[in-house]
Amino acid sequence: MPRKFKERIKKVGLPPGSPVYLGEKKGEVKIRITTYDKENFKEETLKDIPDCSSLKELQGNAWLEIIGIHEVEIVEKIGKCFELHPLVIEDILATDQRPKIEEFENYLFTTFKVFHLKGKADDLEPEQISLILFPNLLISFREMDSELFAPIKRRLSNPKDMIRSFGVDYLLYTIFDAVVDNYFLLVDKLGEGLENLEEKAITSPVPQTIQSIHRLRSKILLLREHLWALREVVTHLERGYAHLVDSSLQIYFRDILDHIFNIMETTETMREILASILDIYLSSVSNRLNEVMKVLTVIATIFMPLTFIVGIYGMNLKYMPEVNWPYTYPVVWAVMIITTVAMYYYFKRKGWL
Repeated sequence: MPRKFKERIKKVGLPPGSPVYLGEKKGEVKIRITTYDKENFKEETLKDIPDCSSLKELQGNAWLEIIGIHEVEIVEKIGKCFELHPLVIEDILATDQRPKIEEFENYLFTTFKVFHLKGKADDLEPEQISLILFPNLLISFREMDSELFAPIKRRLSNPKDMIRSFGVDYLLYTIFDAVVDNYFLLVDKLGEGLENLEEKAITSPVPQTIQSIHRLRSKILLLREHLWALREVVTHLERGYAHLVDSSLQIYFRDILDHIFNIMETTETMREILASILDIYLSSVSNRLNEVMKVLTVIATIFMPLTFIVGIYGMNLKYMPEVNWPYTYPVVWAVMIITTVAMYYYFKRKGWL
């Protein structure tokens, strides 16, 4: 049974909107608040969630980051403060959630996945990100602390960057842009593995090669599955359906949508190349087997007349005229050697060796 279905068993029998964390603990809980406008920028790390009143009174544009969502009480506290729908809280805590976007009266909710490369085998480690957009506040929920948003933080700290001149809806765009750029890096890394597999399939088709082909195929299918759902989310924003996102940002989301289509086309091409590599692998294995069988067949064919000769003179019959001839032994050897050499040159001439 897939892991996500095993996790879902925890919620069997519970009412809708029950706050149950589905996933693994991937790091310590961190809380950060970033406030900014054209002139000011401030980032601070907190030990606990501030009072609800102080959160609602944040000046300028604010970004509240909750890193590590396995502590359900923190997510519940945020939900209670901003009057989030119980089903939204449930989706934030369910790390197997499909990418989606939902609009409410005073906020916008969206959730999607990013992937990080882990280990020497370049395994994909998923991380769910949930965003809640208010008119002057963006709340992000992440499973772990990574470098994904580091470029955004550097831009925010630069007073000359255009991100300081826009509202939090532009910050929402930059997060989507960073996530899609991360998919570009992943596909590029998997493409390097694809080239190595193609070379191995031709030069050294071993059983480990086909295992690597299936592992890479699974990774590509996983990325494509989530990209397909992420495309629906970005399409919703690109068409201006989100009332909290300024219409001037539609062109930016359209650019992200183009990038998503580009990545999806690349993954589709990689799938076709993998199918070709699998065919190359099977052909290489078949050719190697044919070569082995050809050599064994030639050897067996050469030994057939030799076996016939020694079979006759190995019968030990009493009245065999050649048995008492003093030159029988060297003559038999000479016949077998001549037969072997003649057959070898015949096969060589035919191109069978």
